[in-house]
Amino acid sequence: MPKPKVVLDTSILVSALKSKNEARSPAWKILRVLKSRELENYITPEILDEMEITLFSIVMDQSTPETYWDLLGKAHEILKIIRSNSKMIKPRHSLPSKRTLAKLRDPNDLKFLEAVFFSKAKYLITENTKHFGNFVIKEEEKTGRAKILNHYFYILTAGEFVKKNKEMTHQNFHQFSLLLSPHSYNKTFKRIKTRGILTPLPHRNSPKSRSSFVPPAFLKTLSLHRIAPTSPGECASLAKVSFIPRRTHSRTKSSSGTR
Repeated sequence: MPKPKVVLDTSILVSALKSKNEARSPAWKILRVLKSRELENYITPEILDEMEITLFSIVMDQSTPETYWDLLGKAHEILKIIRSNSKMIKPRHSLPSKRTLAKLRDPNDLKFLEAVFFSKAKYLITENTKHFGNFVIKEEEKTGRAKILNHYFYILTAGEFVKKNKEMTHQNFHQFSLLLSPHSYNKTFKRIKTRGILTPLPHRNSPKSRSSFVPPAFLKTLSLHRIAPTSPGECASLAKVSFIPRRTHSRTKSSSGTR
């Protein structure tokens, strides 16, 4: 089955950056599916430039001394997913400007429509539906089936895309924290990948169980996000572990795995 072709607007990345609950955020669900290579996202050099400038501007403008490093790390993580899992294209020429620009609220958004048109993407996923709503075929609607010249596609919000592609985006996402020494991050990450992980989350077939074991072969995605110590003298700090298991196996607390 071919992967859905999409173009992500910068507003999706902004939504992910500002999200306080990554497990429930539609933007993060899309990024996780993209990371697991179940989507084909298309970008251009201009789109990537805008994404980087926008996210780092938000970090500079909206963070506090306490949240700066966490927000900066989050921005880097989002951009890494985009860079590593997107196809870079360079449209040979622009869309007919007069006709297209007349419908656009913001001329700077033309690059996203060019990416959709030249990649023949099926979806443009955006939270700025007012900017692209004039391309929707059904009058008075801001999302839905749309058209550029002879190319038909869909303009959807992140939430609408997740709902439309529920099977793909509905994944069993787990997240918890570990207490680690400042120098053990890389070692812990490697250990989890090779030995699996004993999670503090109950097994799905045994809700009363105190933990469940995920062997390395069944880890679909895994990320370890460092959270810096709150004071220079701290000898340990938290690391956020996120993963989507393909399958979980019950195991007692004495079983091998990283706690």
